[in-house]
Amino acid sequence: MGRPGHLRMPDLPDGPHHDLNRLLHEIHLRGGAPTCREIERRLDHGFSRSTIWDAFSTSRLPSWDLVEALVEVLVGKGPKTDRQEEFRRSAQELWFEAAAREREVVQEMVAVLDEVALLTPAEAAVRMGVSKATVYRLLRQGELPAFRIGSGLRIPAQAVPSPEEPMAS
Repeated sequence: MGRPGHLRMPDLPDGPHHDLNRLLHEIHLRGGAPTCREIERRLDHGFSRSTIWDAFSTSRLPSWDLVEALVEVLVGKGPKTDRQEEFRRSAQELWFEAAAREREVVQEMVAVLDEVALLTPAEAAVRMGVSKATVYRLLRQGELPAFRIGSGLRIPAQAVPSPEEPMAS
């Protein structure tokens, strides 16, 4: 995990996740740059050293619970100070923006994968609610598009109708 107290910054694109990570590193330095083991001991929340290290050093977005706990431990314990509340509010805004952006990216990736998803004839049969033999018959008749990858046939998922949809002629 590197030098004690030194947490590397991940290579993140500009945006709220990058800004949140920079804020966590700033808070870490202001808190005396404790090691992950020291932070783990101070936390009452049961986060492991590796989870704490991940929050600072990987491209994964940490949970809000962990970010909030890190702010509390590194900025100061006890009654909430104005400074602690300011860091907490900034971290919260950045985390929610980063989480929303992450959800958008995942939704875009799912949409792209839906467009290019490929099914085997057996998977198409399950999706259509018919037998594999029926799928092969539809392929032979040209009613379902398919292409070969190696020795196997693949059918674009978007071309496979659900059991309720009629086959396009």
